[in-house]
Amino acid sequence: MDNLIKNCIQPALRFVKDTQSNPPKALYRLKILMNWLQKKEDDLSLLSGINKHLSILLKQREQVTGTLSTNWLAQEAIKPQNVNRPGTFRKFAVRCLEAKIVPVLAGIIAFIDTNNNLGLLSHDEIWKTDLWLRIMNNPFLTQLKYSAIASSSLKQEMGEIPVKTTALDGKMFSACMPFSWLIFLQIDDILRKTIDISQKEDNDCDIVMKSSEIFQSLPLGEVLTTYTEKYRLEVLQAFIKDLVYMVYPVKSDTECKLISEQVINGCRSLIQAEFGRLIPSMFGCHMIFIRHAVRFQHFSHIIRIRQERGQEIMNMQQNYSNSHLITDEEITLDIFALHMLVGQLDTGERTFDNLENRMIWLREVCEYRPVVERVFGHFHQDFKRKEKNYGTRSQKGIEEIRFKWNRAFIVKMFLTMSARIQSFKTNVTQLWTVRLTIIKLIVSVRRKDQEEAKDLEEDVTVSLWKLYLCSVLELGTPPSVDVIDKLLTYITGPGQSEPAKKSDQRS
Repeated sequence: MDNLIKNCIQPALRFVKDTQSNPPKALYRLKILMNWLQKKEDDLSLLSGINKHLSILLKQREQVTGTLSTNWLAQEAIKPQNVNRPGTFRKFAVRCLEAKIVPVLAGIIAFIDTNNNLGLLSHDEIWKTDLWLRIMNNPFLTQLKYSAIASSSLKQEMGEIPVKTTALDGKMFSACMPFSWLIFLQIDDILRKTIDISQKEDNDCDIVMKSSEIFQSLPLGEVLTTYTEKYRLEVLQAFIKDLVYMVYPVKSDTECKLISEQVINGCRSLIQAEFGRLIPSMFGCHMIFIRHAVRFQHFSHIIRIRQERGQEIMNMQQNYSNSHLITDEEITLDIFALHMLVGQLDTGERTFDNLENRMIWLREVCEYRPVVERVFGHFHQDFKRKEKNYGTRSQKGIEEIRFKWNRAFIVKMFLTMSARIQSFKTNVTQLWTVRLTIIKLIVSVRRKDQEEAKDLEEDVTVSLWKLYLCSVLELGTPPSVDVIDKLLTYITGPGQSEPAKKSDQRS
């Protein structure tokens, strides 16, 4: 049987198709298979794993197609299309066996190369190849069915079997942990079922610990438990990276790294002293994605509003350490990104005298508005429901962002409502004609010298507009403590300190 499988490898690979034509990938896959088919390490090898899966799938094929295993070869030989074929019966039997095996073998190869899983056999890390072979040699763990490689309508093998990916965005990625999608599916199923049957007094940490206990009692959990001591950090890091790709639309390695760090921060805060234990930490990381899925989605939207701005924000998040939002105590990635995004609307260094600058700034405000309002809305909803998904630093960051956004939005209203594009300077001048005495000076000067007055009017108009803009900008800033105290005196009456001061002055 082993030799038959080796002879069928190359024909089977012709049925395995990548999502995009990639000849180097096909050659790389063939090289790995041929190298590992020659190796035999105790009872665990790639060849033994394929053999076990092949036996089970061929039995399932017989049940699906309705063919009996007894005398099947003789029945194939007496078929009219096979009677006149040249060659001995032995050669016919081999060709017949290969024809049965090749499509099923192609399905096995496509399955084990999901997310470039087959490439992990070329890594030097011992735990990866060990875990890979242990899962491969246990068909109960892989749960591969014949229905996955056969057409449900025709009940026969498909002509081409695509290599699949479990990434959220549908793009192929290279897994870091062997068969990580199988582990992900089982963890996700257990965790969500535990959440559904949990009691009101159970917090997220309790749910994580209960789920991890259930998983450890299952065969796949028992396999992973053997790595809880020596390789637990390497296994956990590899799982988190693959998890990020399966639940988040990753576009770059930098983005994946940032999300992974935030997941670790959230998991550490969630399970606290249990962080570091392999199985609870894996479930804790998955729980973080379930509870904070909206926040991670917000971060994805923020950095994709503009590609160059998104890369700039990620670089600042990675290298900037002076902000209170850079911490390992809670999840702050989305708030920091929004803080940087809204901060780019700061009008301190901008000049609105130029029409093009005004239009660019207004366009940016319109582009940022949907995601800003979504973040504010989710924060308000979280506060109203007392879900406590935002930590102390995130709450402070939201407050700062709100002040900056209110200021920017007031300027937007000023530009769009008061300062018309066609009659911009005229409207501003009319706004101040009655208020400012300097406009009377412009009128009197105009009678004496029209040319000088024209230049003076333009200068004064620009100055007035800048003064008005500064006044508008001040409307977006919070009041000072002195102003608040003064307003409170009209409600509560003057404090005891004021009469004391007056008595001191009289004396």
